[in-house]
Amino acid sequence: MGLAHQGYDTLLTHAIKGINKMPARGGNERLSDAEVKAAVGYMDVAKKAIAAAAPAGPTAMVRK
Repeated sequence: MGLAHQGYDTLLTHAIKGINKMPARGGNERLSDAEVKAAVGYMDVAKKAIAAAAPAGPTAMVRK
């Protein structure tokens, strides 16, 4: 399921501080909190746009 089910604030904290094998700030210590927050927000919006464009229903998961 990934980390997103834990909520946006928790996901953002993990992105900034790191968790398990995921490095803090995506491995780039020079990124500010604001830059990490912007990247996480961008990925969240992109994920929602992809989900909205996908066909609904159980057949959406079937590969042809």
